[in-house]
Amino acid sequence: MNNFYFWLNTMANLLQIENYNLNLKDATNTQLNNHLQQQDQILSEQIGKKLDIIIQQNEEIIKLLKKEWVNTCSFVFYLL
Repeated sequence: MNNFYFWLNTMANLLQIENYNLNLKDATNTQLNNHLQQQDQILSEQIGKKLDIIIQQNEEIIKLLKKEWVNTCSFVFYLL
């Protein structure tokens, strides 16, 4: 009977060690997940800023094209 408790205790210790290893992996995964979320947020902010710049540039291009269109139309009407 004493041998049974020895092996039971040994198995319990092995399971505790395995549980500890799994907890370490989980902590590493949590840290990695947090890091990836931070990177995602930074990337999202950078993309948002770049999109704002692109929108501003497109609006400026549209203004210039409208101005050129008006000048062209004025010139055509002048010729007529």
